This record gives sequence, C-alpha cells and structure tokens, in this order.
Amino acid sequence: NVVVVAGRLLDRSGVAEGEPDSSATEQAARVIEDIAFKYDAVLEWPAQTNKLTFRLLLGIGRTSADDPLHASRLSLDVLEALEGLSADSLSPLVAALGISRGLVNTVRSGQGRPRIEPVGNVFDVARELCNSAEANQVLASGEIYRLARRIFAFEDDGGRLVSVTGAESAPSLRAYRLRGARTREERARESAQLASQVGLVGRASEIQALVETYDEVLSSVTSSYVGIVGEIGVGKTALVSAALGRLKPSPLVIHVD
Repeated sequence: NVVVVAGRLLDRSGVAEGEPDSSATEQAARVIEDIAFKYDAVLEWPAQTNKLTFRLLLGIGRTSADDPLHASRLSLDVLEALEGLSADSLSPLVAALGISRGLVNTVRSGQGRPRIEPVGNVFDVARELCNSAEANQVLASGEIYRLARRIFAFEDDGGRLVSVTGAESAPSLRAYRLRGARTREERARESAQLASQVGLVGRASEIQALVETYDEVLSSVTSSYVGIVGEIGVGKTALVSAALGRLKPSPLVIHVD
C-alpha cells in the first residue's frame, strides 16, 4: 500500500501550455528531487521529454501508517519551496498536486532493473486529482482526507467530484482540497468536541481501563503510563477524548507534537 503524489508544473498564471523556461524547470526539478530525498520517496518523471509532470511514491520498501501524513506535508513543502524559488525568478513556476493511495507491484524489466507498476488505477486517480487542481492547490482522495484530517485542514465544502479516465468502477470520486497543517488550537478544539460526545461504540472496556488507571494513580499518588497504539484513523484520538470526558476530577492535559 503506497501513497502517490502526482504533480504538474505551471507558470504563475496557472497555464501549462508551451514550454517553460528550461533553467526554471531544471531548478524546480532539483527542488523536487531534494524533497523526495527528504521524505524517502521514489521520484518518477512520467513524461520522457520534459520534467513538467512528476510522481512521488511513499511507502515503497517500507510502508508506514503515517504515509498519508507525510504525503500531505510533502505536498505542502513542494508548494512552499516553489514559491520561494520563484520569488526572484523571471519565469516563476508553481505546482498543482493530487494525492491518492493504493497498491503497486515492483517488477524487474528484461535488463533486471526494478520497475513500479500500479495495481488498479492508483496512478490514474492521482493524475486526475492533479489535473483537476488549480495552481498552488493540492487535491486529496477521500481516503487520504479521512486519514490526514486530524492533523491537516481541508476546505470545508464537502469536496468536489473528479472523473477518473478509464475507470471501470467508481468512474468519479470525491476530492478534498488540502489547506495546510491544523494549528494546535484547532486540534485542541476538536479534542474538546470529541470529549463531549456520549458513547463510543465498541470501546467501553478500553475507556474503562483508562478511567480505572486514572483513579488508581489518584488514590496511590504514583505515576502510570498507558500506550494507545493503532493505525491512523482507527479512533485513538476519539478513544482518549472520550475517556478524558469521564475523568473526575478533570485532569490537566498536556499535548506534545
């Protein structure tokens, strides 16, 4: 399971027609290569004749539950880096990006070189998201949105429908525009809202275990540690927030990023 970031370079007005200044394109390519190295992402240039489109894959070799988060941050880093690169350029370039998640296979060609091939339409989805995004925009698939929205903010417009060329099933999907990383205040407000919710289906025993641990710490005046482990999106934050709402007296909560 990998996360795919597809991108295309545009001039400042958002136009992709014509051939941008070659020196500006090469500078942008080097920036993207540096960012790929930073995130341990595989970088591909789908067009053989130029570097106006690119594809970054996270999770090749070692898949992480945090790959959707890393892809979101990577995408924002690309936009920010190109903005800085273009500040004093006569031929400024920006990017439009799309993020999707899916399966790939690593196969070897006749010459023994590894080649990455998609399973299904994961590359097509990322490309169509990218093509639907405007200059300086990042569009994410619904799965990326669900997995990253705790940490990253998205436009609160319900998303938009994007058609996927050649898709036999689900020919269109809902895309969400990534705005940026959530502030600590935004995350704290959401945690408070979750804590006020009554009931969390299937988590009664876990909540009770946290409440009992808290009561034991208060009565014994000692310290205790509880680890909440699970992949992104399974409900760790909701579980802790629900438990916090039941602790008496209310504890002082310290968030560490």
